[in-house]
Amino acid sequence: MIDYGIGVFFAALTIPEVVLPPLVVAAVVGVAGAAAGGLWRRRRAAVGVTP
Repeated sequence: MIDYGIGVFFAALTIPEVVLPPLVVAAVVGVAGAAAGGLWRRRRAAVGVTP
């Protein structure tokens, strides 16, 4: 049963409709987080707070 589950899991990884949406979401979240972090650091530097 475990072998079947592992086989289904790896088979699902070859289907673009299953794999691509989570990768797109992860990329969007990563870019948004990087942008927000940059703005946060810039705002703290403008106020004069040092890390």
